Amino acid sequence: MTSPRNPRPGSQADPVSSGVAREVFDLSAGAGRTFGDSLHHIGLAVDLQRLSAIGDIDAIKPLLHPEMRTRAAPGVAPQRPYENREDFLAYFTEAQANDVLIEPDAHEIRITPSGALLITGHLRITTPGHEEVTPAWFVYTFRDRQIVSLETHLNRNMAYEAAGLP
Repeated sequence: MTSPRNPRPGSQADPVSSGVAREVFDLSAGAGRTFGDSLHHIGLAVDLQRLSAIGDIDAIKPLLHPEMRTRAAPGVAPQRPYENREDFLAYFTEAQANDVLIEPDAHEIRITPSGALLITGHLRITTPGHEEVTPAWFVYTFRDRQIVSLETHLNRNMAYEAAGLP
């Protein structure tokens, strides 16, 4: 049944088919993905952000590909760079030992034509006697239904470039 609230797919009233919302909400298979991969990838990224906020290393491990690479903008990762899966997992123990808490939040999830996920949100960085909330962009890529890379940026243009967006 079609109506203004439930337009026929492909009609002008259908924002996805007309291209109005396709750029942000295109969940179709493409770029080597199969149907359902995009939803699975969104779930992985949201789970990682949620679990990162509480430092649940055991729950985080299965989300991460063994060859995972990470990159954090200056100011995001205290002490040293975190470049691979082991570094990323070690961060949580080191942060706790240094009384540092970095909590992500998100308000937009965007699937790029390459299949990368760009999450726009904020980071709340808490250290003894200081708390700061800053805009942040997270770029995720996936392999074998796991997260194979994560880049955290404090600059929109750098994040868009990393995600392959104009």
